[in-house]
Amino acid sequence: FFGREAFTQRLLDIVHRQRLIAIVGASGSGKSSVVFAGLVAKLRHNQDWHILNFRPGAHPFHALADALVAQQTPDLTQDDRQQAANQLASDLRQKRVQLLPLLQQLINKYKPAKQLLIVSDQFEEIYTLCADQELRRAFLRLLLEALDVAEFRQLKPFSIVLTLRTDFLSQALTFRPFADALQNADIKLGPMTRRELSQAIANPARRLGLLFETGLVARILDDVGDEPGNLPLLQFALTELWDKAREGYLTHEGYDAIGGVEGALARYAGKEFEQLTAAEQQQARQVFIQMVRPGAGTEDTRRLASRSELGESNWQLVQRLADARLVVTSLAPNGQETVEVVHEALIRGWGQLRAWMEEDRAFRAWQERLRAALRQWQMSHQDNDALLRGTILAEAEGWLAERERFLSREEHFFIDESLKLRGEEQQALEQEKLERQQAAAQARFARRLAWLSGALVVAVVLALLFAFSAVNNNRIAVGNAATAQANEATAIALREASEFSQATSLAAEAAARADAGLRATAEFVADQEREEAEVNAQDAIAARETAVFSANELATSVIDAEQSALEADNQSRLVAARELAGIATDQLNNDPQLGLLLSLEAVNLTQASNLEPPESAEDALFRAMQSSQLRRIFSGHTEGINNITFSADGRLLATVGQDSDVRLWDVDTGQEIGTLSDHARPVNAAAFSPDGTILATAGDDGFIILWDVSSRGRITVLNGQDGAVNDIAFHPDGSKLVAGYASGAVRLWEVSNRRSLLRLLNHTDSVLAMAYNSAGSRFASAGEDGRIIIWNGETGAPLFSIEPFTDSNNQTIVINALAFNPDDSRLLAGNSNGTATVWSTEDASLITRLAAHAVQVGDVAYSPDGLLFATTSGDGTAKVWNANTTQALYTLSGHTNAVTAVAFHPTKAQLVTASADSTARLWSTAAGLSPQILSGHTGSILAMTFSADGRLLATAGNDETARIWRTEDGGQMAQFSDHNNIVNDVAFSPDGTLLATVSDDQNARLWNIANGEIILPVMDHPTPVNGVAFNPEGTVLATVADDGFLRFWNPLDNSLLQRLPYEVGLTKVNFSPDGSLVAAGAVDGTAVIWNVLTNERVQTLAGHEGSVNDVAFSSDGQWLATASSDGTARLWNIANGEALRVFSGHSGPVLSVAISNDGQRLVTGSVDRTTKLWDTATGQTRRTFLGHTSAVNAVMFDPSDGRLATASADRTARISRLESVADLFNRAMQLMTRSLTMDECTQYLRGRPCLPFSASTP
Repeated sequence: FFGREAFTQRLLDIVHRQRLIAIVGASGSGKSSVVFAGLVAKLRHNQDWHILNFRPGAHPFHALADALVAQQTPDLTQDDRQQAANQLASDLRQKRVQLLPLLQQLINKYKPAKQLLIVSDQFEEIYTLCADQELRRAFLRLLLEALDVAEFRQLKPFSIVLTLRTDFLSQALTFRPFADALQNADIKLGPMTRRELSQAIANPARRLGLLFETGLVARILDDVGDEPGNLPLLQFALTELWDKAREGYLTHEGYDAIGGVEGALARYAGKEFEQLTAAEQQQARQVFIQMVRPGAGTEDTRRLASRSELGESNWQLVQRLADARLVVTSLAPNGQETVEVVHEALIRGWGQLRAWMEEDRAFRAWQERLRAALRQWQMSHQDNDALLRGTILAEAEGWLAERERFLSREEHFFIDESLKLRGEEQQALEQEKLERQQAAAQARFARRLAWLSGALVVAVVLALLFAFSAVNNNRIAVGNAATAQANEATAIALREASEFSQATSLAAEAAARADAGLRATAEFVADQEREEAEVNAQDAIAARETAVFSANELATSVIDAEQSALEADNQSRLVAARELAGIATDQLNNDPQLGLLLSLEAVNLTQASNLEPPESAEDALFRAMQSSQLRRIFSGHTEGINNITFSADGRLLATVGQDSDVRLWDVDTGQEIGTLSDHARPVNAAAFSPDGTILATAGDDGFIILWDVSSRGRITVLNGQDGAVNDIAFHPDGSKLVAGYASGAVRLWEVSNRRSLLRLLNHTDSVLAMAYNSAGSRFASAGEDGRIIIWNGETGAPLFSIEPFTDSNNQTIVINALAFNPDDSRLLAGNSNGTATVWSTEDASLITRLAAHAVQVGDVAYSPDGLLFATTSGDGTAKVWNANTTQALYTLSGHTNAVTAVAFHPTKAQLVTASADSTARLWSTAAGLSPQILSGHTGSILAMTFSADGRLLATAGNDETARIWRTEDGGQMAQFSDHNNIVNDVAFSPDGTLLATVSDDQNARLWNIANGEIILPVMDHPTPVNGVAFNPEGTVLATVADDGFLRFWNPLDNSLLQRLPYEVGLTKVNFSPDGSLVAAGAVDGTAVIWNVLTNERVQTLAGHEGSVNDVAFSSDGQWLATASSDGTARLWNIANGEALRVFSGHSGPVLSVAISNDGQRLVTGSVDRTTKLWDTATGQTRRTFLGHTSAVNAVMFDPSDGRLATASADRTARISRLESVADLFNRAMQLMTRSLTMDECTQYLRGRPCLPFSASTP
């Protein structure tokens, strides 16, 4: 067993002094091998130890019982052993039998063994296979109780070693007793280093008399890389290479014959594939294409596929492929089982998989877009507005018909729901249209009926009038005619009687009357014709009204159609915005600038139509803004980068790394312009000469190589024969070079004649850091001996020696990095204990010590103007600080491994970082979103609160202190240090004169803020105190503790007023705004509310599945928010005790919660290192705050709701401004370094115009 000797020895040391050891590492990292081939193999040589091992499986009690029975009574038959194991498992489960006596019996049986080692390999099975949570917790209690009793009674020692996959650690931490036990028990097993892998390859062969040809081991390691599946990949290659051994050698020719790593893996995959049935081969195709992300103009890459995506019917095959080491299974933070291909070489090298991808490329590209939309729909709690619509839905409908069996049940359901909604909306539109048509027809009929009815009445009246007139006129005419005849007869008679004149007069009168009758008849006829004309005119008016109505109806239809089209476009924009938001979030780690552009497009899609952006789009933009300082990623190294340096003009960047390469980059374009490969081993340092013509590099091979920058040719080699060169620095005039060696030597070289001028031996261990001051009059060195020496730059005489410091374990603090500030007055050092120290160069006195990072500081650098300095760390971050105030300004996050080096750009407001993740990253020093960072605590910050006026912020933590900070400038105003254990909570009195703190030291204390003095007496409790709060008047102080009591105290004399019991321990406490109610969280997953006046319980709110860690009232006192270890927060109606909303989205326990004063927003902090801002109306995440590098333990809005404070286990608190979406959008537009390309526009926006680029960024 080779390669893990140092880790094995560490395990041996720990197992002798510690009862519980959890070896935590990624899948395929070699946990089982290091335990059984390393630790157990060594312990078996020592008769003092006896080994018992088991895997928990689905029935952990039975698995342990079976192992115990097999060793206690090894002669039993299989059936008897099974029966005995079943009985013992039941007895252990029901607590009829204790575990510890059984273990003692085992030690006694196997004398001379004095100690017992229990090994539980693949302990994650207790989460993957054991579905019963109560059974799981009971088993954990069984182990923990045995450990506790053994420790308490000082019984015969035994130890438990667990192996646990990293991705299950978060689940282990959800059970508090186990989480507590793991606090100092887990040992991280990282990937093997290149040197360890080299030993693991070469030493077994050497033991069997085989040798590798020169350079072959390095070649194999280059091909294997540092991906999670590199150990299985190495196994495939070496197994095939072993068969190609010739005459005692493993050769390059043999390696070529097997096709290298890719060829070996491809052949192995082909053989495994051929062993599958035809049906299983079809399943394999479905499985493998889901584990490949199709590239858009780039190479395909692997992706994590979830169990739900692959389907239950395919998961059994996944397990077989995992057993065959072709895939790696794991568990996502949300508890979902996942799988990925063992190595990207499988994607490149296996022809079958490439052929599948070419055939399915269009489908897979669409499916990735579908999943982004599906995630947005799920995050919106399946809001109909987030379903697919329009052309996007039509495309999905087509793929559903063609590739239904390749879609997961969730994807299928998502499309079905979208189709269902489309059908319902179409049916509703058709129904609405039909109803409008019917209504219009009825309206036309009603108008015509009304007109016809009126016309009929007029016609009847006219007819009656006409008839009456006709009869009357006829009667008059007949009478007139008779009179005329009589008169005429009279006239004849009179004429005959010679009365002629009278006859003539009567005849004229008769003729006039006859004419009048005729005129009356003519007038009647004219009146009738006029009335008919009026009727015709009314008909014309009615016809015109009908035409106008028809035109209005047509216009209404057009308007309705336009409105429907607008609504459809709005829905399409919302769907597209959610889809873009999902893709943008996915891109932030790979291509932050693309993530920023896509998030801007997501918001712009809705803003352009005066729509409110969906919550997911706002969150994506906010996330992108937090990553917006990243300008470029330099990728090319195959292993971690150790150092970086800019040329004097800032146009070139040099990177050097573990892969033994030196690479040159064009800073403006990010293009690699050359690789220099003359070093034989890892390269540790690089420096440009001040004039930029020479590049010096140094490495483990002991050589310093000087390169001509223009020709990229080697000028010369400086060999000091002092072993590996760890760091180098040029004199400001370029004439000399100083170097620090692993031997402890410091050498001063003359560049022109390649001569060593000085060899200084004042250090007693490896020299890790070298730095020249700007005048060249001094240089400094430091390293593993913890000593910093400042030397005369000409004579090499030591001017100052700063003696080493030790940490709490009495270990020397190693100095990893040094940097002079530009005016040469200060020297900055980065240290192995996570601190950065600033020293005066005048007298070597300590100016300040900063708790910069949670783990070691790897590099430090000053900006050219001296206003800033930067630190990097093994925690994967870099921090930028104000050099004058030494306040942290912001954290640069994004690297996926330790950040090893940092350098400021010589002419621009930029800096570059390098990492063990094999990338370098260029950042703007002008932050996109730069929260105020409060640094000073030396341990986790557990609690935090604003003063009533928002001018002060109080924090408390496990460094046993409470501190008060000015929110205006982030300066620390006071520190309270009299507790002798961790401080769990803190509260300001309403008038701001007092500060209350509670601690694990079992007391609560009141402090006078003005003078910092304790107000006695101390308020004693019988158990640790977890929470504290003042009532609104400041007349009552409430505390809650592990003993389950809520206590009320009088802050005037600290006397106890009342004790209210609860069944379990209480975590946090809060008063309602009017002071009438008090609420507390409990470890059993409930929150309890009491009436302060009557001391009666008003509500017990049950529903959480984990401890309630925090409680917060809304400003109107109607709601209570709770935060829980089950990963959710809840909003409750206090009046009826109902849960109004569940806020799900964190991937770990939620530790803190607060409600904004306007009640519209809720904020949560979580173990997953994020803070989330939620919409209380919809339950959707509006913003996710990144930046903390450890759990977020406390969150709070300031009194104005304009700022948000967060506090973390990373020892910092942050105050962030809460800007509007419009303000974020405008600021983000200024951070664009480009717009989307035409291809990107087509791919992501599908025909919509892209935002233009305004070249206003640095």
